[in-house]
Amino acid sequence: MITLVIIGVIAAITVPTLINKMQREEVETKLKRFYSVMNQAMLSSKLENGDYSTWEWSLIDSTYEHKKEFFDKYLKKHLKYMKVEQDTEMNRLVVYMVDGSIFSIDGDKDVRYFTRSNKKDNPTWGRNAFWFKIFPGSTNPYYKNKGFETYAYTWNGTIEGAKDPSNNYGCYNPGSERGRHLCSRLIQANSWKIPDDYPWL
Repeated sequence: MITLVIIGVIAAITVPTLINKMQREEVETKLKRFYSVMNQAMLSSKLENGDYSTWEWSLIDSTYEHKKEFFDKYLKKHLKYMKVEQDTEMNRLVVYMVDGSIFSIDGDKDVRYFTRSNKKDNPTWGRNAFWFKIFPGSTNPYYKNKGFETYAYTWNGTIEGAKDPSNNYGCYNPGSERGRHLCSRLIQANSWKIPDDYPWL
């Protein structure tokens, strides 16, 4: 009986730690893979469709039909995915990837990435939902001519800057449900590893 109690106590201590470790590794792996896959798709499309400066970027900021036109012309043949659908409520184009994750292309060249498809309608930003940008024409030095990047608006170039709780987009700012834009940039800047003091996992 004592042995069983000891085993139960040990399990109660170690199981949450193991689950947290697995969640972290899943996020790290999927974020890094998604970043690589999207950049490779962009580069392959660039060889076919010319320099990014010639792409029809205004399509992304328009209707779903125009977003679909952009996707079909520049990304479709360079990505492995299961299906594309319209998010009618928010006018987004949603792409279901083969690894069970999804991403949406929004207005303002935002890309929202969800590590699991069933989290799309109830995301926890910085945990299973992350922000990216797809706009190489931006004057922002972190985007310019780089194809696809983690979100970097308001970022000062440091890991501490990405954590800044006083920044409305900071990863450590409790913020609103649409906050924590810089979490993807923080993880990228930390060699695609979630910091030990990361608050959302």
